Amino acid sequence: MAQQFVFDPRLPVSTTQSESDPNHPKNVARKLKITEMQSNADTKYDIIPPPRVEGFYENLDKKQDMWIFVGTVVTIIICLLILIRPLPLVVKFSFIALIVLAIHYALGKLAKLTV
Repeated sequence: MAQQFVFDPRLPVSTTQSESDPNHPKNVARKLKITEMQSNADTKYDIIPPPRVEGFYENLDKKQDMWIFVGTVVTIIICLLILIRPLPLVVKFSFIALIVLAIHYALGKLAKLTV
C-alpha cells in the first residue's frame, strides 16, 4: 500500500533551519514535485499487455458433436464384441487400448455437450 504524503504549507518553519537543509519544507515540496514529474514521464515506458486472445477451440454445432459422441460409443461397443472372440494377445491389447482411448474421448465430448 502506498503511503500518502500530506504537506501543510501553513506549518511554521523554524528560523534556525537553513534553506539548504533537505528537510526544509520548501525542499521537500520541490523534491516531491520532481518525483511526481519523473513518475509521470516514466509511464510512457510502461509495458502494455498484449490483447487477449480467445481460445482456439473450434465450436462445432451441438448436432455434429452428438453424432461424434454416438459414433464413439458405437465404436466402443463393436470393439467389446470383437474382444469376445478368440484373438492373439497383441490384438486384444490393442483393442483394449483403443477402447480406453475411446472412453476417454467420449467422456470428454459428453462433458462439452452438457456444459
